[in-house]
Amino acid sequence: MKYNNWCLGLLTLAMCTQRASIAVGNICLGFSILMFLLHLYQRYQKGESLKLPPEYQIYFNIYGIFMLFLLPSVFFAGDIVISFKYLIGIFGYRIMPFVMLLYTECDNKYIKRCLLIFVAYIAFDGVVTFVEMLIKNGARAGGLGDGLLRHASIMATVFPVALILWLDDRIVFPGKRYFILFVIGIILGFGGNQSRSGWLGGISILPFVFYKYFSLQSKKMWAILLLLCCLAGIIYTSPKYHHRFQSIANITTDRSNGDRVEAWKSAWKMVLDKPLIGYGINQGHQIYLNQYRSKAETQGLSHFHSSHVEVAVGTGLIGFIGYIFFWCFMFWKHRKFENTYIMMIFCVCLAFNIVGSFDYTIDLFASFTTIWFVLGSLVRLAYSKGEVSIK
Repeated sequence: MKYNNWCLGLLTLAMCTQRASIAVGNICLGFSILMFLLHLYQRYQKGESLKLPPEYQIYFNIYGIFMLFLLPSVFFAGDIVISFKYLIGIFGYRIMPFVMLLYTECDNKYIKRCLLIFVAYIAFDGVVTFVEMLIKNGARAGGLGDGLLRHASIMATVFPVALILWLDDRIVFPGKRYFILFVIGIILGFGGNQSRSGWLGGISILPFVFYKYFSLQSKKMWAILLLLCCLAGIIYTSPKYHHRFQSIANITTDRSNGDRVEAWKSAWKMVLDKPLIGYGINQGHQIYLNQYRSKAETQGLSHFHSSHVEVAVGTGLIGFIGYIFFWCFMFWKHRKFENTYIMMIFCVCLAFNIVGSFDYTIDLFASFTTIWFVLGSLVRLAYSKGEVSIK
């Protein structure tokens, strides 16, 4: 039995269904992990080495260092049982897509197929989101599942992959000329979802895309410029989008923004009071509401609407240094854009962290597993011998 094929197939299905049905997504992910373990056992029985090549192993080494930086908070801050539960649940279990994609032995063309299927699904989800928004007379829409914030984070994570796959002529696969439709589908999803953090995440990667691909002779770049002009025209002429876009910097009358800023101010006080190890992973919320919430914060936020702030409050400066160390490594290692997939890794990390600056994305299961799935696929392809053409 080819457990590796079952592992990849179920993993891709889990990624596609996790937002529409948490139960189905978790069942598929659980069975994919089972197939993965059977695959490893099968390889072990054959006497094959399970050691990763150095270009893969370094990611696990750096992530392991980050996990070590979290341990002081787990054992010495807050409830140790709750902290350990969240340590395993958020930073352990959710990284499994990355682990499986790098350890599973298979032809890289299957990895690319899984990634393309996922991109296509997210684009379809984006179209559904936009249509739903029209049906709801302009109200924000969630598409094929719940959770507006996780939906925005997923689209921002996948958008760089879709855009660069279409732009880069060195990557070949059937129907690539129509891949612009997937790019448009995700953009429509941004319009239907109306998450400002999602918009910022998508916009943040554009300077790097233009730097790498801009050419006056490129028809694709002219198509992108035309598309951006159309989007700018829609934002300028549509009162709804114009107001939504202008409100990004409004921290006075827009309480969604203003309350986040007030919560971040309170979070800073919390960090100053327990600077080294914090209050325990995911345990600062109730303390914030009971002791630190200011009167200016009107909504009684259940979290700080920022992954970076949450890590600082929950794990203190020790955990936060480990967290920053990991992401700095990801940006530094992929800064030179040696190949297309390495550029995608950089842009995916950037978009995810931009969204995570304004939403607690690492606590959103679908959001956090998505970036590990995408990163696992891209790392695998980035260090393959040459570009893989799917036939």
